[in-house]
Amino acid sequence: MHALTQIIVPQIIVGLLILLIFNVQLKMMDSSVENQVMADLQNRADTGVLLLQEYARDIRQVELAAADSLSYLDAQGNNVVIFRDARLMKVQVTEAGTNSISTYQYNLMLSAMVFEMVSVLGQPQAILRVHINTESTPEMEPGTRTHRYRAFATRDIFLRNAILN
Repeated sequence: MHALTQIIVPQIIVGLLILLIFNVQLKMMDSSVENQVMADLQNRADTGVLLLQEYARDIRQVELAAADSLSYLDAQGNNVVIFRDARLMKVQVTEAGTNSISTYQYNLMLSAMVFEMVSVLGQPQAILRVHINTESTPEMEPGTRTHRYRAFATRDIFLRNAILN
């Protein structure tokens, strides 16, 4: 009986060690994928804020700043509407002279995009506050978890052209 345990016990221990090593490797792979998903989402949120900052450089007059859309006139007199369409950020530019419409879309994986006008020193349209939230999809995530990863970016944009106009 003692010889039998000496033969079986080491094999069981080796089997348990192999299972432990594979589980640790699996957790490390899941953690690596989670880190990549989080980095991608944060990059998309930051990119969205930077894109909005670039578009906001030409704002002359804000017509409407709703929860998820922004409409304004730019320096050339074009009507620009920025809005969220499902998980995309869309920018629609209607040119002043020709009334031709150009639409640009950016795949930012949006879950929310909020515009807010902030008044400073009596100027009602001095600062445009932008909040962007991105969210992962089940295809992006490891395993079959039900929770989603999210990233956030916020920026206050001073509307110099709107103030000087």
